[in-house]
Parts: sequence; C-alpha cells; structure tokens
Amino acid sequence: MLVELTWEDVSIAAWIGVRRALRARMRGRETFYGVGSPVFDPDIVGAVGEAAVAKALNYFWLGNGSALDYAGDVGPFHVRATEREGGCLILHDRDDDSAQYYLARLKLEGLAPSVELSGWIYGRDGKRQDYWRTDVRCPAYFVPQAALRPVEETPSAA
Repeated sequence: MLVELTWEDVSIAAWIGVRRALRARMRGRETFYGVGSPVFDPDIVGAVGEAAVAKALNYFWLGNGSALDYAGDVGPFHVRATEREGGCLILHDRDDDSAQYYLARLKLEGLAPSVELSGWIYGRDGKRQDYWRTDVRCPAYFVPQAALRPVEETPSAA
C-alpha cells in the first residue's frame, strides 16, 4: 500500500524524529541497536514511517509512542521503517510476540514523499529461526517483505 505524505506530514515527523534523536543523545545513546541511515537519522526515518502507518490506518498520531496508554508507536501498532528497497522488518527477542509490526519503506523520489507500507506480521510469527541472522551488527530476525500480510488485512484494534 502506497501512502502519499504531504511535505507538512514529513516536516512534522522529521521534527519529532529530531526531538527523539536529541533526547537520546542527551541520555548518552548514540543509536538504537547500532543502526544508521544513509540519508536520515534513524529517529527521523522511524517517525516518518509511523506517520504513514497512522495515515493509512486512520489513527491520530502524537509521535510520542506510548501516549494514551497505548503500547505501540501508532495506537497499538508497532512500526519498523527503512529506506532500503528490499529491506526487511527487523524483530528482536525482546519484542512483544502478540503485537503487530508494520514495515514502512520511505521513498523520496518524485514531487512528494511517499511511503510504501509493505505489510505487517505478529511478533510471534516473525520470530522464526529461518529469519534469524547473526551476520549483522546486532543479531535479529529479518522478516522478508514476502512474508508480511497486506495492510488491508489489519484486524480491528478495538
């Protein structure tokens, strides 16, 4: 599913990402799991991905994660974002098995930014041994896009 963001959407998400990055640096954290982005700070990439999922699922997004007693990034949902065309949804052992995780891929070509929502998966379904990789900086489960369920199959969060 392709989500078209306005430049205002991206601007708000980028500021939220910058705020997250600054807060993390103030606490002495350089990057989570030691990842980086070729274009944007990982906090900005994540915030833009969250904004796209919120827009697609018609959720009001505050950009501060667990606001309003929700456990996810967007309401009850968790978002993983990437700029890589063939990027995987990355899960870690500590991730909630019963939560839904969405993969958002930022696409910045063209006149307006767009985000490809590659799909979603429950944490328990993504933590398969055949997705486990140790040849990366931080071992994790790398769920391929082909294993994700379509965004249109999102169950009701109510």
